[in-house]
Parts: sequence; C-alpha cells; structure tokens
Amino acid sequence: MLDINFTLFIQLANFIALMFLLNILLFKPIIAFVARRKAMIDQIQAEGHSVEAGADEALERYHEMLAAARRAADARLAEAQAAAEEERRDRLAEAERRAGEAIIAAMVSIRQASEQARQDLRDQAETLAGTITEKVLGRAG
Repeated sequence: MLDINFTLFIQLANFIALMFLLNILLFKPIIAFVARRKAMIDQIQAEGHSVEAGADEALERYHEMLAAARRAADARLAEAQAAAEEERRDRLAEAERRAGEAIIAAMVSIRQASEQARQDLRDQAETLAGTITEKVLGRAG
C-alpha cells in the first residue's frame, strides 16, 4: 500500500516551491503578455472599426457629392437645352420674318415689273396700232 513518510512532505514542499517559482517566472509573465496582446488586439480592432466607420462616412459623402454633381450637371444640361431651344425659336422666327419680307419684296417687285410690262405693252400696242393704221390707211395717225 501507500506509505506516508517524511519524503512525501519533502516532495510536497518541492512541488509548492516549484509552483511558486513557475508562477513568478513563467505563468505571471505569460499571463501579462497575453493580457497585453489582447489589449493591443482590442485597440487595433477598435481603431479598425473607427477607420471603417470613417471610410463609410467618407463613401457616403462621396456618393452625396456625386449625386449633387449629377443634379447640377442635369440642371445645366436642361438650362443649356432650354437656351438652345429658345435660340432655335428666335432664329426660326427671324428666318420666317426675313422670308416674309423677301416674299413681300418679291411680290412688290413682281407687281412693279407687271405694271411696267403692261405699260410697255400698252405703249407697244399703241405704237403698233399707229403703225398698222398708217399702213392700212396709208396716212399718218
């Protein structure tokens, strides 16, 4: 069976001394190192979360700025299209006015030419009638 004698107490004292020394020399430094490392990892994770939040915020601001720039570009485009349409209408109205003036001027010119041609024809008809009368009657009119 098991004999309990003086060596058991020596072994127990050796074990307690070894545990005390291991605790001081090994376990406490390892536990402190693990605690420092965990604290450092927690700090890095917290910094990572704050950086991620900052990046998300910056991305949101970027999207807002991009949307605002698109709205501004759309507004400028609509403004430019409205100005171009107004310019087109103004030019078309001016062209129609000039065309109307040209048509009126052409009609006046045609009317004048027609009147002149009629007058010339009347004069020629009178001259021709006088000439025919002279030749038919043999005397001057």
